[in-house]
Amino acid sequence: MSYLDKLKQSRDKPQVSYQEFALHTRQDKDGLFCFFEGKDNAYYVPRIKHFINNYHPIHCGGREKVLEVYRLITIHREYDKYKKAFFIDRDFNEPLPPHNPPIFETSCYSIENFYVSVNVFKEIIKNEFHLSEVSDPDFQVCLTLFKDRQEEFHQATILFNAWYACLIEIRNTTGTKTGVELDDKFPKDFIYLTLDSVSVNYDLEKIKQKFPNAPEITADILNNKMEEFTNCEHYKVFR
Repeated sequence: MSYLDKLKQSRDKPQVSYQEFALHTRQDKDGLFCFFEGKDNAYYVPRIKHFINNYHPIHCGGREKVLEVYRLITIHREYDKYKKAFFIDRDFNEPLPPHNPPIFETSCYSIENFYVSVNVFKEIIKNEFHLSEVSDPDFQVCLTLFKDRQEEFHQATILFNAWYACLIEIRNTTGTKTGVELDDKFPKDFIYLTLDSVSVNYDLEKIKQKFPNAPEITADILNNKMEEFTNCEHYKVFR
């Protein structure tokens, strides 16, 4: 592992984020302390600024690291006087119960789900590409292509999503590691995507070969999980 990789890895440790918060408080800073996963602050900050300009973003890494920072902070009563907000993705977990201080959790899998909605796509083609919704026929062509390919993509990835959701369920109930490192990237040889179609090039056996360290998921359990995925909000959005 390179020195740069070690620096990146250490930066994402919960203790580092906790220490950053502690340094802020030692300088008697006020305002709202915001704890984020990864790069999610790009989505949240413009919305936070509608309510408060004095805020301090703190990056924690993934969902579990945000929750660990939350635990580290809340066991110290001296930090109760500071305003804090924590932001996490739902992933394939059950919704969190209400917390104080609050933890905002996405209603869908992740922030990325909000970016790939039909309404967002409309905004992009209207404002970035200047296509008129009422007078430009290319607007409807683009919209139809987006909807068709999105639906095909959801169908093409439903098996993998369901399989991965089963792994998360096993991890949450038994503590068994998933044995999978996705880094938000769908295995590139599993599907083929063009403007004309999305085709599938994988099955359960190929998933097992690709991720040999993952716990065994039976076909029956997998089929039941696939039936739960009835809309795109349940899907993991891959980059």
